[in-house]
Amino acid sequence: MECKKNVGKLSSIFTDILNKEQVWEVLIHSAQDLNSDVQKSAASALASVFSNMPNKNKAFDDLICLAENKINHSARKSAVSVLGSTFNNIPNREEAYVVIHNLINDKNNSVRKSVAPAIVMALPHIFDKKQACQDLILLTQDTNKSVRKGATAALGSAISHILDKKQAFQNLYWLTKDDDESVRQTAEFAIIAAFAHVTDRGQAWNILHKLAGDKDNTVRRRAASAFGSAFAYIYDKQQAWDDLVGLMQDKDEIVRRWAVSAFGSAFPHVLDKKQAWEYLIDLTNDKDKEIRKRAASALGTALPHVPDEMEAWGDLVNLTQDEDAEIRKRAASTLSSVLPHVPDKMKAWNDLILMAQDEDAELQKYAKKALSSGFSGF
Repeated sequence: MECKKNVGKLSSIFTDILNKEQVWEVLIHSAQDLNSDVQKSAASALASVFSNMPNKNKAFDDLICLAENKINHSARKSAVSVLGSTFNNIPNREEAYVVIHNLINDKNNSVRKSVAPAIVMALPHIFDKKQACQDLILLTQDTNKSVRKGATAALGSAISHILDKKQAFQNLYWLTKDDDESVRQTAEFAIIAAFAHVTDRGQAWNILHKLAGDKDNTVRRRAASAFGSAFAYIYDKQQAWDDLVGLMQDKDEIVRRWAVSAFGSAFPHVLDKKQAWEYLIDLTNDKDKEIRKRAASALGTALPHVPDEMEAWGDLVNLTQDEDAEIRKRAASTLSSVLPHVPDKMKAWNDLILMAQDEDAELQKYAKKALSSGFSGF
């Protein structure tokens, strides 16, 4: 543990150290440590200090030596991790990727598992993205389930940089039928994370719809969190709304909280915005304090899209008098941002003048802020 701490300290003071090459050698040695904590800490430190190395070519050569260490798999694992995270600073990126690519066939599972995240980090800076994507897909077909799982998650996170998105999505879809349950779940969530970039959104939506009704609380939680970013791209928005409402009424409080957070992002794309606004207002009275807070935070995002903006403004003003101090604060903090969308500026002006005289100091502060920022030309 002490060794791990010392390694971490070296990276934090590296810029002030005169003999950087000596420190680099210490880190290179530590990256081969059989203690996994020390090895991980050293790899992180190497990636952190690489950009400040005076002789990057020499430092790069050292990383190649690590990657080619046939005896110590920790050294190879460190090398691929550092190469991926510092790829944009490496002088010879083409050679660097060859090193990463060669470790795809490493005999050690943990080394192969570390390759996929390295490719994702390097991908924006790789010239031959086609080869890199093929390598990612190859890793999703690994015989080791842990390697497949990690590569599946990596493929989903890298989708925006992948040239053949249709093929990438098809591979993710095949992985939802993997023999291992954890790989199947990872593939499903990778598809959802990549929702905006997938070509077959109908199939992706079917997966999200299925996950929203899963028996596992953890699965429903992750599905709920996905609705915010995915909602805009879902064709069947009525069914999506029904699913989101179902998640906001879930028996698991964490599912409900994540669904309410997603509600704010989804609101501009909901079909019946009047109904959605009323539902959001009701949530500010929920028995769960965290639900109330998240619902109040969503008001500012939702209000510009409400059909009757004056009615919505009135609801917001009423919430500034809520018995819950956190609700009052969050409602008041949105006043400035929604003010441009309020048609009756005189009514808004009078409401804010009253708030500015309220005994609640927080409410006074936000009301005065809205008055000063929103009525400069009034």
